[in-house]
Amino acid sequence: MKIELKTERLIIRNFVSDDWKSYKFVKELKDFFIAKESSPYAVYDSRWPTDDDSILKMAEWMPQHNHHLAICLPSDNTFIGYIFHMDGDNGLGIGYAIHSAYQNNGYGTEAVRGFIDYAFHNMGAKCVLAGTANNNIPSVRLLEKLNFKKVNEHAQSHRQDKQGNPINFIESLYTYSLK
Repeated sequence: MKIELKTERLIIRNFVSDDWKSYKFVKELKDFFIAKESSPYAVYDSRWPTDDDSILKMAEWMPQHNHHLAICLPSDNTFIGYIFHMDGDNGLGIGYAIHSAYQNNGYGTEAVRGFIDYAFHNMGAKCVLAGTANNNIPSVRLLEKLNFKKVNEHAQSHRQDKQGNPINFIESLYTYSLK
């Protein structure tokens, strides 16, 4: 499904093969992944590539799969983050991330708000689901600001420490519906 929506300050759209022809865009994507992996919240998510070869593989893969959407500034198409979406049995699951250089400007809230509005009105979504680590306070605040409701908590692990032991944390599932 082709998606392109505009919010007050952002464009949210599918990744396209032309993105990867732009040195600027690929550099922004690499900078994003490096910043994401150096974040204190990185342990709560799957690893993202930071080496050139892996980023180029992602560059080839992302336009072929419509589940990741680029969040860009409209003035110069600067890549500042992404939204992930996937249909599930209980609703439309989403994930999101904003480059650390652009955080604390309301871009995450604006992007998620814009996407969930689009999902309800254009994708037939009945419920939107989002999971986040309880220790990821900025993400928890974003979901609460948008009136997502916490429905459960569970133990989760996406990574291992240097000894190969799982890094466990408590994750909460949040839901949002128009009802």
